[in-house]
Amino acid sequence: MAPSDSPPPRRKRDWRAPDTGRGPEVGEGPEVGRGPEVGSRPDTGEMPELGRGPETGRGPEVGRRPDTGEGPTFGRGPEFGRGPDTGEMPAVGPRPDTGRGPDTGKGPDTSRIEEEDRLGPAAVLMLADARFPAGGHAHSGGLEGAVTAGTVTDVGSLEVFLRGRLATAGVVAAGLAAAACVAAARVARVAGGAGGAGGAGELSGVGGPGGVWERLEAEADARTPSPAQRDAARRQGRALLRAARAAWPSPALDALATRAAGGQPPHHPIVLGVTAAAAGCSPADAAQVAAYLSVTGPASAAVRLLALDPIEVSAAIARLAGAIEAAAARGAAARRAEDLPYPSAPALDLYAEAHIKAEVRLFAS
Repeated sequence: MAPSDSPPPRRKRDWRAPDTGRGPEVGEGPEVGRGPEVGSRPDTGEMPELGRGPETGRGPEVGRRPDTGEGPTFGRGPEFGRGPDTGEMPAVGPRPDTGRGPDTGKGPDTSRIEEEDRLGPAAVLMLADARFPAGGHAHSGGLEGAVTAGTVTDVGSLEVFLRGRLATAGVVAAGLAAAACVAAARVARVAGGAGGAGGAGELSGVGGPGGVWERLEAEADARTPSPAQRDAARRQGRALLRAARAAWPSPALDALATRAAGGQPPHHPIVLGVTAAAAGCSPADAAQVAAYLSVTGPASAAVRLLALDPIEVSAAIARLAGAIEAAAARGAAARRAEDLPYPSAPALDLYAEAHIKAEVRLFAS
């Protein structure tokens, strides 16, 4: 084949983009200028022209104040002088004269300020409290014998029993306690050298501080014919004496302890009266406690023996409040041995003697 008949040489394909120049001619951007021509802002001037403001002057012209002169005319105050005229001050003297003041030493001394006045009321509560370790919880005061005999069976019959016991044994106990309280106060004065050698003998008619206890013991024995009851009273007296000496030491209690060590424990009401005096109580207080204990001990025993409702038993004791007061007052009137009351209760003596012989019993008396 002749050279002139050969096909033209094939050119290499150009893959570059079609030549459109630099791009679509749009200039630098759509010609919108710098922005919509609105100027700096809508021209409203500096502000709406109001001037300096509504012309009201300095304020409503009222002057300095409504003209009432210098002020409401009442002078310097309601005229009543320097004060309600009672003199320079209420006349009470310089002050209530208490001396230099309660002598408290370096700090408040509450142990000696009105000590007797403070101890008395609290001591009455302590002595009447069944929790005071005087041994009363072991004794029924004849109630167990009455229950065994069928005399006391419920709250009603218990209240009758308590009224009878209060009018007899309760009055005797109140009288012995009051007389012993008086004697203890006199013995204390003798021991302190304030009452003279015969102070304690005034009650008994026997000279010497020890004679009063002998006389009171003899009076207590005479009013307690049952040996079982006398023994129970002395056992309770010994228990109370131990607790009392620890709580309120006193020469009179020591004298009773000396007698007890010799084999003759004192009766419970006598120890109660001496304890009351040592604690700052009055003879009336001692009589009140003795009368109260004469019914609360048996009442507590009844709850255990008969399984009575304690609330009903407490209500029965509350109904006896007037009788307790009367028994205490009768006993407190006895300030001498010869004035001691002497009502008797033979039934209680019989119950006590029968009880001590019983083979099975819950209480010591």
